[in-house]
Amino acid sequence: MAKIGILTIHGMGRQKPNFDDELRQNLTNRLDPSTRDDVIFKKIFYQGLIQGNQDKVWEAVNLKGGWFPMPWRKLWGFAREFFLFSIGDAASYQDRPSEDNSAYQAIHNKVLTAIKDLQAELDDESAPVVIIGHSLGCHVISNYIYDAQQNEGLWSETNKPSNFQSIGTTAFFFSAGCNIPLFVAGLNNIVPIQKPNPNFRWLNYYDKDGILGWPLQPLSPSYCELATDVEIRASGKYSWTPASHTRYWSSGSFLKPVAKLINEL
Repeated sequence: MAKIGILTIHGMGRQKPNFDDELRQNLTNRLDPSTRDDVIFKKIFYQGLIQGNQDKVWEAVNLKGGWFPMPWRKLWGFAREFFLFSIGDAASYQDRPSEDNSAYQAIHNKVLTAIKDLQAELDDESAPVVIIGHSLGCHVISNYIYDAQQNEGLWSETNKPSNFQSIGTTAFFFSAGCNIPLFVAGLNNIVPIQKPNPNFRWLNYYDKDGILGWPLQPLSPSYCELATDVEIRASGKYSWTPASHTRYWSSGSFLKPVAKLINEL
């Protein structure tokens, strides 16, 4: 059987280098034995580029609580920390994207490095790739593909990416808790990536309770044609709250259809 490459990319907030361990294990357990040995996982971990700076700011401002007594003070401090480490990721990523030393360029270089490593392990430039993204990571990988298709960002007319570097062999893009609408809502013309190939499918999973995950098809006619929105109920103790945003990759309602399509691929 031909090898299949799976790229994983994390979302916003404090992340660890092993962010996809649970996903890999849960997904692998659902794959057919004939598929399991032919899948190569490669992670895109970019949080290390910005977390250190965020930690310095958090310690410098020293605002770990409000005027309320405990336990509310602790809750207020947690909320403030969440906004700094989560919304701060998105703000830092979007800052000065055209500059060579920006977080945007550094993060996209991380994406490119993972793609090159995956290509080397697959040893086949035509091998199908599956992208599994969460939250902000969906926006990052979408921007990377868009830049590669337009010869922008890391690329130019004199430095064009190869088909594999632009992830041109992508069979599926499984986005979970995708928040692209937060970044494009104020634009006059909302334009998505182009299909990397005729067989490409973008399946966007979202839970209405997860306030950071959104449908994509209502954004524009082109998004409606490109992506397919799938509403699910993320599992877990707090699945009925905004905390469901963190539960996609451990939820059977996400893992089951993803594993099924990879098996069919």
